[in-house]
Amino acid sequence: MHTPFFPAFRSRLAPLGRRVQALRQQSLCHLELLLGPLLPPGLLCQADEGPNSRERVYSVRRTFFAFLYQVLNPDCPCREIVRQVQALLALQDQSRVDEGTSAYCQARKRFPLDTLQRLRVAVAAAGEKTAERWYGLRPKLIDGTTVSAPDTPKNQRTYPQSRSQKPGCGFPLIRLLGVFSLATGVLLDYGKGNKHQPELGLLWKLLDQFKPGDLAVADRGFCSYVLMALLLRLGVASLFRLHQRRSADLRQGKRLGKSDRRFTWLKPLEKPHWLPQSWWKKIPAQLTVRVIRFNLPSPGYRPESVTLVTTLLDPKKYPAQDMAQLYVRRWKIELWFRDLKTLMGMEVLRCRSPKMLHKELEMFFIAYNLIRCLMVTQKIYC
Repeated sequence: MHTPFFPAFRSRLAPLGRRVQALRQQSLCHLELLLGPLLPPGLLCQADEGPNSRERVYSVRRTFFAFLYQVLNPDCPCREIVRQVQALLALQDQSRVDEGTSAYCQARKRFPLDTLQRLRVAVAAAGEKTAERWYGLRPKLIDGTTVSAPDTPKNQRTYPQSRSQKPGCGFPLIRLLGVFSLATGVLLDYGKGNKHQPELGLLWKLLDQFKPGDLAVADRGFCSYVLMALLLRLGVASLFRLHQRRSADLRQGKRLGKSDRRFTWLKPLEKPHWLPQSWWKKIPAQLTVRVIRFNLPSPGYRPESVTLVTTLLDPKKYPAQDMAQLYVRRWKIELWFRDLKTLMGMEVLRCRSPKMLHKELEMFFIAYNLIRCLMVTQKIYC
């Protein structure tokens, strides 16, 4: 959707923006009725023993939807959650709830992080059931971003601010690496670290997410010989923009078509510091890749020359034009991060300890995937 004269309305007119606004208008009770069927039934039950085994006012299920309500409404304080729970119990003629927020805050701290992680994975799997394939492959988009957190001593120790800022003048920064499904837009998995950790190192920890038949699509920052070799070892193809430090003379190599060549790359001499030595020995000495160059039109500007590198070597099975069109769709991941950070308010987190920050991130991603599932069921894609 294009709204050049009304940029402030773009987020509200976009498919995900409209659904965020609709969910924000729901009460806590209605939110549970709307999104409850999309969640696995057993993960929000009380535990048989341990911290969450007692039946409390803020049960596991009620605490989850209260936390979800706060994520969908970034300006919602804990006191508003207590008032909604008071109103809900009053309608059910149950006992009164204390007006203090201590009980609810303690319930959030008790909520197990692994339960949130399993909920996120389950919701993503539900959204992927109707995902369409590209030439029999499952394209997965990779990219990174950063979010800030409250300036507390605990957050600063775990996620220190940028080195370019003077002490006391910046905020803790969390580096995030997301893996999204191109077909549905759901977040499949993510990695987190501090500002000083490289994105390739975070992606190394997420390689289990990739399965044979997947196609990894990313920008030039991920164009690495080692990464492409690791993915190929897992049976995963890759499509990256060629890194600016690696030259590609299309007068050389084996010609496959117009601006389409096959090259043989040699293994780097130095091991990346994020890769274990045991895996470095498994990297092959040579790697055959395919280099494609095309012009990307831009209204009002000269066409931009874009060079891609891929391990899909068959030009008949995977035409160069279709590869270029697929890479252009990679820009969607930038819009999905915008949806998370701008529309949903994840750009600035609110929790004051790393433990709660991790739970808040999980809740944001669960909320995002739930909205994507609603869009998938209604066959509306963005």
